[in-house]
Amino acid sequence: MIEKELKRLVEKYVYYIKAKSSKTVLSPEELKTLAELEDELSREDIKVVLEEEFVEELSPTRSSYLKDIIEGKRKIISFESEWGRIYLIVGSDSALFRQIHETKEDLRAAFWLYFYHMKNLFRNALRELTRGDLSRASSMVIAIKQLLPSFLREDADEVLSYLRNRELDYALEKLKELRNKVKKTLISSWRSRVG
Repeated sequence: MIEKELKRLVEKYVYYIKAKSSKTVLSPEELKTLAELEDELSREDIKVVLEEEFVEELSPTRSSYLKDIIEGKRKIISFESEWGRIYLIVGSDSALFRQIHETKEDLRAAFWLYFYHMKNLFRNALRELTRGDLSRASSMVIAIKQLLPSFLREDADEVLSYLRNRELDYALEKLKELRNKVKKTLISSWRSRVG
């Protein structure tokens, strides 16, 4: 459960962020308060994400938050507020990291988003590879590699090596093999986190 103090702090922060985004002119005192709240959240290694910004904010092209959640380096928790669901991404440097317990629903949201991105990247990489567009296929594999846990990156390097050497059949086979490994890893990670 989220401490009441943290919840109050986050709701206050969201209030000011919402006011600022709706073009409300904040007084110098309010701007100072907002800066203090941002500083406190940053010191605590907490990222605040509103429900309507969840997909965009956690996009792998914008940050490593999603990958870190999947790998267990960050935790995700959420609560309902008058502005909708608010997600908190808590880093391992935070004092709260060991204290908080993720819910199945919050983890499901993160795992689903990760799976969605990976599925699209693999589909696009396989499509470009079968079309013979090695440049685009390589770009997709590089994007996939950035999202992979460290122990699977060598497999992505192998695919890239096959692509560089124009060994398309081997690249295709290895890419499909990597896709299956990612699925198994994701399932295993989900089971270990959810119990």
